[in-house]
Amino acid sequence: MRTVIRDTFPVTAKVYWDQVFFDRDFQLRMYREALGCPHVAILAATGEGAWDGPRSRRLVFQQPLQAPAAVQKLFGAAMRMEERGQFDPASQRWTFQMITEQMPERIQIRGQTWLAPVGESAVERVCELDFSVSIFGVGAVVERFMVAASADNYAKQTRFVRGFLREKGLA
Repeated sequence: MRTVIRDTFPVTAKVYWDQVFFDRDFQLRMYREALGCPHVAILAATGEGAWDGPRSRRLVFQQPLQAPAAVQKLFGAAMRMEERGQFDPASQRWTFQMITEQMPERIQIRGQTWLAPVGESAVERVCELDFSVSIFGVGAVVERFMVAASADNYAKQTRFVRGFLREKGLA
């Protein structure tokens, strides 16, 4: 199941990638403050300090679940995931996969994030997410929940990004 999420920020691509997306403080704060994750850690990161070069990151987080009973029965009250992502400077795309702690062989979450210019000083962030859940009887229910939860999480992220931009004097 695929979903595409779009939002606009009043910054250039360079500012977004370098001073927001790849900023360690931003990442940790966003997961904790915007998404309510009690645990988040950057396990590894490469290419820091060069916004237009290749980069990679491994980040792990645990997020409380507000989910239907069928989903909570499978995952419990929280979901722990690891994000593994790479930035390609040629295409200006962040490609990632999310690996769930519970049933990683049955749940595939992959995505790409890129920026499209909006005038001279703004960008549209486009995030394309693909979900595939192979659990007999509830796979489609879990996929629909993940699509809805992702939309909600990206809305929270968008509000946080806008506040972060104001706080840092970037917007």
